[in-house]
Amino acid sequence: MGYLIDEKQFINQNIILYEEKMNSQYSRFLDKNPTFVTYYHINNIESIADTGFQNVEAIIGDNSPLRYQKIKDFPIYGLDPILPDLSDDEEGLTISYDSELIILPNTIKPTPHDFFTIDHLGKTFLFMVNDVKYDTIKSNNYYKISFHIDSVDDDETENLEKQVQEVYNCIFRNIGTQEKCLILEEDAEKLKKLNDIYKLIVDRYKILFFNKRYNSFIFEDVKNNVKVYDKFLTEFIIRNKLFQEKYNYNTLYLVNEDPTNRFPVEYEHCIYRIIERNKKESINNIRCGYNIIRNQDSIFNVYSDIYIRGINFVNDEFDYINPDLIEQIQTGEKFYNNTVVYDTIVDHFNGRLDAIYAFDLTRLEDIEYINYDFESFILIPILLYILKLYVNKFMKEN
Repeated sequence: MGYLIDEKQFINQNIILYEEKMNSQYSRFLDKNPTFVTYYHINNIESIADTGFQNVEAIIGDNSPLRYQKIKDFPIYGLDPILPDLSDDEEGLTISYDSELIILPNTIKPTPHDFFTIDHLGKTFLFMVNDVKYDTIKSNNYYKISFHIDSVDDDETENLEKQVQEVYNCIFRNIGTQEKCLILEEDAEKLKKLNDIYKLIVDRYKILFFNKRYNSFIFEDVKNNVKVYDKFLTEFIIRNKLFQEKYNYNTLYLVNEDPTNRFPVEYEHCIYRIIERNKKESINNIRCGYNIIRNQDSIFNVYSDIYIRGINFVNDEFDYINPDLIEQIQTGEKFYNNTVVYDTIVDHFNGRLDAIYAFDLTRLEDIEYINYDFESFILIPILLYILKLYVNKFMKEN
């Protein structure tokens, strides 16, 4: 029995979502499973051959002018019915054929003399692309390629490997999204390490500051005997989805427990909006104070927690961010005894983090030892924002 959601409405909504998915750019293939292959795509920049490769002495081998990009786990469609018909006996490969398959748009633009391999029945089958045609489906340009078996000889595949210039990983779930689906293998390793570090920091921060009862991040100021809730920090976390993990139920959904009519305007002028806009020139020393949270609908009032205090930037009681860090952001000069959090924030505001390669991963891995203090409460989400910003930027670059 449904409590808050009408069962019929719930079912109908899911039917609509399913129909939308069926009408997507992959609708033709939703009832088929992709075959993941290792694809060797001709690198036109590195290859040396006449237009159309008409004067190629050899496609594979020492005399070949062709160079390839190797793509691991690349999905193709329409191949499944073919493989069971292949056999290999004492006389060698007894069946040869030409066939066709489909390559999804926004992945690669296949060319004749591309290759792909499939491991089947204990052997590696090497296929070569003969011809490429457009297959227009609902205004999406799919590539239909014809191919034939080139070899089941491992030596031939090994020779092809010698012509590989770059190795890519294919991120299947990124196909059809705004994020790139083909990533250089060394970049993929760097991204994985950054992602592991990000998760490590998130887990440590949640252990230290997340309060399950209030579904909020709280810092306990023992000196002043208060529990600090920061609506500005919370809004920053919500807007930038800092604790929402893709394709995983393990995520946090926060709400502002200290809203006011003026809050949208207040946020526009706070440090977090300056960070989002990357306005280094607007960052000055920031002072703040505590206030009582008067919202009657707040979870804190529901539990009658008299120790909860909010943050405001009107009262001039203490530094919100260390003035030393503000000075370094403004001048761009880092102190010798900085933490990696300080260095990363300063580098970000001074344009030194132009790519994911600029992060000091070795030092970032040590952030699992986060101090329980107000500074960590404020700066760690800013660090997470910076990490996520550059990863997203990298994934959306052409």
